Amino acid sequence: MTQGARPYGLIENVVTHDDARGQGIGTAVMTYVMDLSRTLNVYKVLPVTDGNRERITLRCCALLPSL
Repeated sequence: MTQGARPYGLIENVVTHDDARGQGIGTAVMTYVMDLSRTLNVYKVLPVTDGNRERITLRCCALLPSL
C-alpha cells in the first residue's frame, strides 16, 4: 500500500458568494481544510478544478503555483 494506507483529500466546489468576496472567507475555509487534513494525517490534498475562477482562488490560497 502506498503511503501506509493514509487517506488523501479532494477539494472541489468551494465557492464564496459574490457579496462576500474579498473578506478572506475562502482563504479561511481553505486554511481550515489544510489544518484539518494535517490533523487527520492526510498525505496529500488535491484541488480539483476546471475553471479559471477556481484556479485564481487556489493560487491566492497558495495551493497552486503562479504561472
